[in-house]
Amino acid sequence: MWLICSFLLLGAAIWYLGPFFGFGEVRPLEGFEPRIVFLFLTLIIFLAIWFGVPGFIILAMIACASVWVFTPFILIGEKYPLASAQHRLIAIAIIAFITLLYGVVYLVRALAINPALLDNFLFTRKAKPVEDVDLSEINATIRDGMKYVRRIYSGLPVWKRFFISSRWRSELPWFMVLGTRHSGKTSLLLSSGQDFPLPEQLNRVGKDNSPTQHCECLFSNDALFLDTAGKYLDKPKESQLEWNGILKALKKYRPVNAVNGVIVAISVTELLGKSQAELLNLAATLRSRLDDVRSTLGVRFPVYVMINKLDQLSGFDEYFRNLTAEDREQVWGVTFPYSEEKVSVDMALEQRIRHELGLLENRIRNNIPVRMQEEYSAADRKGMYALPQDFRMLSQRVTEVLQNIFFASRFDETKFHTTLRGIYFVSSCQPANIELLNNNTLIQKWRNVTSYKNPTSPASVTKRSSKEGPLVGAMAYGKQFFLKQLFRDVITKDGDLVSYNLKVQSKYRFQNLLGHAACIGAAVWLVWAFLVSFQNNDGYLQVIKTKLGTLENTASSYAKTADENVLPTLLSATQLLPEYGPLDVNSPDLEWRYGLYTGSAVAHGAGNLYDFFLQRYLFPIIEREAKTSLSNAVYAADSKAIYESLKLYLMLTGEGKFDQHYVVEEVTKNWQESGKIDPYEEKGIFIKHLNMLFTEEKWQEYGHAPDAALIKQARGILAEKTTTARLWERVQADLQDQAPANITLRKIVGENATQIFTLSDNELLLKGIPGLYTYAGYHQVIKKKLTPLLFELQLEDRWVMGRSSTPAADPLTLQLDVLSVYLNEYTLYWKRVLSSVRLIPVDANSGENSQGLSVDIILLRTLVSESSPLLNLARYAVKQTTLVDKQKEKPLLDDLNLRSNTYLINQAQKVQERYAFRENRRIQELVDNRFDGLRNFVNGDSRDSGSGNNISMLQGSPMTQMMGALNDQYTRLVVLNSAFDNGDIPPVSNDGMRILAASQTWPDPFKNIIAPLLKGSSSKLENKVIAQTSKAIEMSVGDVCRNNFQGRYPFADSDRMASLSDVERFFGTGGTVDNYFKKNLESKVNTESSPWRYKGSESGEGLRFFEKVAAIREALFDSNDGRKVALEFSASVRYLPPSITQLIMNFDGDAMRYSHGPVTPSFFKWPGTRQGTLVSLTAQRQQASALPNIILRGPWALLKWAESADNVKQENNGKQILTYYMGNDRVEIEVSGLMHGNKNISDLLRDFQCPSAGSMRI
Repeated sequence: MWLICSFLLLGAAIWYLGPFFGFGEVRPLEGFEPRIVFLFLTLIIFLAIWFGVPGFIILAMIACASVWVFTPFILIGEKYPLASAQHRLIAIAIIAFITLLYGVVYLVRALAINPALLDNFLFTRKAKPVEDVDLSEINATIRDGMKYVRRIYSGLPVWKRFFISSRWRSELPWFMVLGTRHSGKTSLLLSSGQDFPLPEQLNRVGKDNSPTQHCECLFSNDALFLDTAGKYLDKPKESQLEWNGILKALKKYRPVNAVNGVIVAISVTELLGKSQAELLNLAATLRSRLDDVRSTLGVRFPVYVMINKLDQLSGFDEYFRNLTAEDREQVWGVTFPYSEEKVSVDMALEQRIRHELGLLENRIRNNIPVRMQEEYSAADRKGMYALPQDFRMLSQRVTEVLQNIFFASRFDETKFHTTLRGIYFVSSCQPANIELLNNNTLIQKWRNVTSYKNPTSPASVTKRSSKEGPLVGAMAYGKQFFLKQLFRDVITKDGDLVSYNLKVQSKYRFQNLLGHAACIGAAVWLVWAFLVSFQNNDGYLQVIKTKLGTLENTASSYAKTADENVLPTLLSATQLLPEYGPLDVNSPDLEWRYGLYTGSAVAHGAGNLYDFFLQRYLFPIIEREAKTSLSNAVYAADSKAIYESLKLYLMLTGEGKFDQHYVVEEVTKNWQESGKIDPYEEKGIFIKHLNMLFTEEKWQEYGHAPDAALIKQARGILAEKTTTARLWERVQADLQDQAPANITLRKIVGENATQIFTLSDNELLLKGIPGLYTYAGYHQVIKKKLTPLLFELQLEDRWVMGRSSTPAADPLTLQLDVLSVYLNEYTLYWKRVLSSVRLIPVDANSGENSQGLSVDIILLRTLVSESSPLLNLARYAVKQTTLVDKQKEKPLLDDLNLRSNTYLINQAQKVQERYAFRENRRIQELVDNRFDGLRNFVNGDSRDSGSGNNISMLQGSPMTQMMGALNDQYTRLVVLNSAFDNGDIPPVSNDGMRILAASQTWPDPFKNIIAPLLKGSSSKLENKVIAQTSKAIEMSVGDVCRNNFQGRYPFADSDRMASLSDVERFFGTGGTVDNYFKKNLESKVNTESSPWRYKGSESGEGLRFFEKVAAIREALFDSNDGRKVALEFSASVRYLPPSITQLIMNFDGDAMRYSHGPVTPSFFKWPGTRQGTLVSLTAQRQQASALPNIILRGPWALLKWAESADNVKQENNGKQILTYYMGNDRVEIEVSGLMHGNKNISDLLRDFQCPSAGSMRI
């Protein structure tokens, strides 16, 4: 009881004082959840203590609850590490694991002490098969006994039964009777003098009764006696299940105090007629049965030991014959104090029993002389004399047996409390045919010797002679000794000595208390709930009344002004009308549900009003906006917008198949574009209004009739496009989201190949090819989803176009038409891609910098490598442009694995195969055949189309040949580049140009990739050759030219003269320059062009020098096949003043004298006879004074003479007029032959320039 009170006080403290408990400003138990957790924990601890659960488990539960409730408020540093529920669960799991580990260790220690504890868990012992025991009779016996006792309780009023607990269970004491089969238990009870009200039991009093089979309830007015069968002691193992059944039935029907005491009946015959070992076995069985009753029923009860059949002792009848009926009712035995504890007892149980029985023996012995004097018969006195001796022998056996049954045990409550209430000697009947003979008497010893007997017991049971008549035998049940007062004043009066089963008794008391408290609490709570509910609902109605007033004003304002900006407010106010603070209208808390809850009615009315506003005000606006959108689309002649708007308008007006999801999505999109959704603040609010509107059955109630003229006009515009075009637009829009990802150039050629490839089409480069127009797009999307989607869209198109009543087009034909549109677009996309693939342009110097040619080498090496991006591009392109598998696909019906050849299946197969054939043929015509050139180029044979992993798979194809040619070109470029690096000028073949010419016949994308690369590499190669040639010229003839002629006359205005022989060796035929040109450049240079150019190139770098040399050779070298310098010229005096009588011109020994007269030209050669050493001009006058002369010497004197003229005039006929002033006289000489073309030879020589980096003039 104290435990229950403690639990109630602790629970009240947790609930009412918990919110005030805390540290600082933290109140862990302020909320409901932690207090409920601790109340539940307190209850668990209460039950754990009650049932003896180990303490470490209780501590673990307390720790887990503390972690869950208190640790979220623990601050470590700047964080609360256990604020998260997941972290707390981890901590609780760790505590549980430690507890489990400790429990395992605890169990291991227990098993180390007693290994047998684990046998029932680990081993299944094979017990001997036992017969099924029917316990129904036992349960029925005890159940009937309870029903009989319940009659006392059934007479009480109902109201009294409610307040009075089941006291009837304990008002009538129950006593269990134990004994062996022939101990006389039933006769003892029926002879006890108790009043047995049942007629069938009363009829058995004073008669011989058959042995009890299982158990029997004997009802008396003072007690109920449960008579058990003797087999529970005689055969304990065989009857164990029945015995357990009796105890379980008692515990079930009498859980508090199942029995008030146990009566143990032991007959004198058993005590004196059995051996020592048999008595020890009997004592052990009795002790076991008493322990079973104690442990199973949970009660401590007194045990009454009755030594029955005392009349079988010798002299009993003679000794007690003089007792009256009243004397025979008294108690003859020993009664011990029951409440006495062991610690207060002065002597041991065995000594105390022996002492008390010794007193009884002394009393008999002392009374023998008196009784012998009262009897006259010698035989009676003789028999009476043996009684004290036999009783002493019986006392010894009783002492031994009871010592073994009731000695104190250290392991149960018998250590502290005695259970033996008393020892009583009784006789329920006195049969005359049985007697006990003391084997210790002299006469009996002689009898045993003569009979060759060796008895092990103190006495022997024998049958008496039947000299007595039948009258004596019939009187055997007429007298009872020492029973009536024993049952009336001792046993039945001791019914309250039993210690109740405190657990069960506390349970019933707790249930009774809890039930009454619950009823009172429920009544108080209901009254409080009604009051609170009434107040809540009354306040709710007041708020709703205020809201209704505001809503009425808003509705009136909208009805007058039709301001669409007010409608969102009206709808929201109507929708939120039932809302009230934290109240959940559809699922209110308990404090709202008692009394008249009005939230549901208000919500229903508000819902109806909200639906009315949606249908009356919102839907007409939606319908009007849809019509406006359709009108604008018709005006703009936008077929796509017309179709979408017409479809929406038909749905709203009831002319089309309604799709709520589509309508909500389209209306929302249109209102967002027009800005009409802005007053609704949030898109989700507007969508919610639309869904609520279209959920109603009569959402079109306030709609208008459709505009037939507008619909006809819209359909007319749409009809301008074919059905196929319209359907393909719809299919394309619907399947675009389901298509694979777009294919980019990176995916086509590989991750790293995008460093060398690009697309000239910027749109494809940025966005890639739409996934719908790919191999995967066709096979995964179009092929699988086109048929069902097209069927659905065809049905939609029919009612949108108003053709629902007209016959539908053939779906297979329509599907092929739509597929054709798709395939044409597929082909166009891939033609665009393949024709726009290019190499990324590289800005490299093609002159002396070798980086330009190195880039081409790198590109070629990448293209001809094993993992060539060009191969990847080819394989991918072939795969993407080959949509039909060459292997015939199995018909769909083959998957059914049907072997039947029925007509229906055959026809279905034919239809399927026919359509598949038409579809494949259409794909081949529109896609595959258009890329046959690419496929044949890559694979060599269309039958072997497919992608491979290496070049060997493409062996023999044109692409293999192309790759081989590119590989050869790569090798040539590497060799040439290496030669250039070494300073050599290798011969350049025209193989690259042949490949370039062949590339013009290749399909896209190869010609657009290879041709620019080859053309660029050829150009760079030529530039390299030219650069190397120029460098070689500079290093060879350039050095000679600079050393011999640079800065020398006639190549420069200098006093230093170039040697004539050097000029002839350098410029002449077979000279230095001529030999170099013929050896290195003659085959490479086109001398017919002006200026000179390298063959096959526009470049003439370094050739100007040789062209100048050739011009000089042609102008100066007219002698000895161009090996010697020779000039042939003519001179004539064109004007000579009168003051000069004669003009003498001497050109290297050839003189001409001119006097005034006819002008005739004179012809000269240079060098002349003097080998070009002198040129002079002498004028003779009339006076005798000396005239100045012009005298020039040296191999280049002729050129200096021509240059020394004061004025030079160029005639159209190629002649020159040289004007000299001799003094004041002017002389004009006409010279012919000193020109090369239109240029003076001196100027020709002056324009000559030696090869050098600085291109300096000489």
